Amino acid sequence: MAVSAVSIAALIPGCTSIDQKTITLWVQIAFGAGTYTTGGVPAGIAAFAGTLTVNDTEYLWSSFQSEEPFTSSLGIGGFTYRYNPSNDTLQIFDGAPATGTELSNGSAIPSGVLLDTITGQVVYNRLSA
Repeated sequence: MAVSAVSIAALIPGCTSIDQKTITLWVQIAFGAGTYTTGGVPAGIAAFAGTLTVNDTEYLWSSFQSEEPFTSSLGIGGFTYRYNPSNDTLQIFDGAPATGTELSNGSAIPSGVLLDTITGQVVYNRLSA
């Protein structure tokens, strides 16, 4: 099975919000079927930001979350997502408060992740030195 891929879509038209100091991308992401690689699945967020003429070297912070209520039968909403800007990957953690363990290398992307609605914001510095 191939490594999972991430698709990115604009959450709002233009998908950016600009204030005096930052540019925020508002996105919805989806993981495709496949396997997980320790350290995360290639996200393409830097390239996506580049298409919007955002300087991705000015990354400040990001937040990704499930928009679905937890469904124990399917595992939807039971995962935590983290963006790693140093290698442009999205990591998946089991979401258990006690462990927060990253998925194992080579494991299949769980159906709870494939069926999840994942939204996020990625914030960049608008004013560089």
